[in-house]
Amino acid sequence: MAEQKIISKEHVYEDGVVVIKETIEKKLSIDELQKEISQYRTQQQGILRQVDTLKAQYNFLESAAAEVQRILDAVESSNVD
Repeated sequence: MAEQKIISKEHVYEDGVVVIKETIEKKLSIDELQKEISQYRTQQQGILRQVDTLKAQYNFLESAAAEVQRILDAVESSNVD
């Protein structure tokens, strides 16, 4: 497991907020670094799946809006006569 220790921790109060600065030292094995990369890749894949889902939802809404517009146009053109 990664070893971590805080080397320094400071804070200042500026413009109504507290700013905390930490210096952290981590010791990781090669295996731990590889696992970290794997976790990042898994998160990236999850984001790509979310993007695909959002694109599908967007396309569905676009199609639904176009269909309602087609109906509206047909109703409005029949009322003109």
